[in-house]
Amino acid sequence: MPIRSLCKKAWNQPLALAVDRPGGLSPPKGPAPSEAVRLALRTLVRRTADALLLCAAMAAALHGLQLDRAQELYQRTQYREALRLLEASREKTAAIYDLLGKCYYRLEEFSKATDAFEKAVEAEPRNALFWNWLGKAYGRRAETSVFFNAPRYAVRAREHFEKAVALDPQNREALSDLFEYYLEAPGFLGGGLEKAADLSERIRNLDPARYPALEHEWKPEYMYIPSAPGTITQITETIEELSDSIDNIDFKQISEEIEKLVVSLNKTVEDAKVGELSKDLKELIKSLNSTVTELDTILKSNDAKQTLANVTAITSDLRTTLNRTDRLLSSREHSLKLTMENIERVTEDARELMDMLKKYPSWVLFGNPPPHIEGEDKAE
Repeated sequence: MPIRSLCKKAWNQPLALAVDRPGGLSPPKGPAPSEAVRLALRTLVRRTADALLLCAAMAAALHGLQLDRAQELYQRTQYREALRLLEASREKTAAIYDLLGKCYYRLEEFSKATDAFEKAVEAEPRNALFWNWLGKAYGRRAETSVFFNAPRYAVRAREHFEKAVALDPQNREALSDLFEYYLEAPGFLGGGLEKAADLSERIRNLDPARYPALEHEWKPEYMYIPSAPGTITQITETIEELSDSIDNIDFKQISEEIEKLVVSLNKTVEDAKVGELSKDLKELIKSLNSTVTELDTILKSNDAKQTLANVTAITSDLRTTLNRTDRLLSSREHSLKLTMENIERVTEDARELMDMLKKYPSWVLFGNPPPHIEGEDKAE
C-alpha cells in the first residue's frame, strides 16, 4: 500500500481512548495500528525534520552571505548601501547590530549607533569589542549634544570603556580609548591624571618595545605619563634602519659571486661538449657575460661610490630636518589644539545661528518687535 494511503488511513481512523472502569484501565477497543502505518508515520516525521533542517541551513547560509556583502561595503566606506542590506535582513544577530552601529557611527548618526550597539551587547554581553564601540558612540554623543546631556553620555562612555577592559584586559583598543578618556575628562566625570598614569603602565607592559619608558635622572615636577613615539620619530627610525641596511650591503662580494656563477656556467657548458647548441643560446650566454662585466665595472667605478656617499649625506640631512619638524610640532601642539577648539566653537555658534534663522526668519530682517506702549491702549 502506498505511504500516502497509509497516512490518510491513519489520519481518518478515530482515536481510541482508554476507558476508566472499576477494575482499572481497559485497553481501547478496535484493531491496533499496523506496523506499516507506524513505519509510514516515522518516515514522514523524519523527512519533515530533514526538510526543516535544510531550510534552516539555507537561511543561515543566506544570512552569512548578506553579512559578508555588508562588511565588504563597509570596508569600501559605502555605509548607506551596507545599511540598506543589513536592515533588509530578517534575522538580526549580534554581528548584524554591531555592523549597523558602525555604519551609523561613520555617518555621524550617533543616537542610532548607540541603539544598535545596545542591542549587540544585549545579544552578546561578553563581547568586549561591542562594549568598546558602545562607549565610543556615547562619547561622540557627549561631544555633539547640548551641555545638560553631555555629562550623562560621558559617564556612560566611561562605564562602557571600563566594561570592555574588564572583559578583555589585553584589548589595546579598549585600553587606549579608556586612557584617552581618563586623560581628557574632568574629575567629576570620572577622569583624572592619576587614573591615566596607572592605565598607561598597563599599556606599556603589554608592548614595552612600542611604549618605552622615559629614562631621566631628574624628578619631574608634574605627573609623567608615557606615550607612544610620534609619527615623525617612527619615520626617522625607519630611514635610519634603511640607511644602515644600504651601508651593510657588500657589493664587491655580490659581484664576485656573479663572476663565479658565470665561470661555473661556462665550464659546465664546455665540459658537456654540446656542439649542437642553438645559436640563440650561445648569443644569450654571450650577452650575459657582457652584462656581468658591465655590472662589475659600474659597481667598481667612482660614480657608484659617490652615489652611495650622497645617499648617506641626504639621509643625514633628512634626519636632521625631520627632527626639527618634530620639535616644531611639539612646541606648537598646544596652540594647534586651542585653534581647533576655537574653530569647533565658531562652527557650533554658526549652527545655532542657522537654526535660529530657520525658526525665526523675520527676526533677521526686522529685529526684535517694538516695545508695547500702555498709553495707546488707554487712548483707544
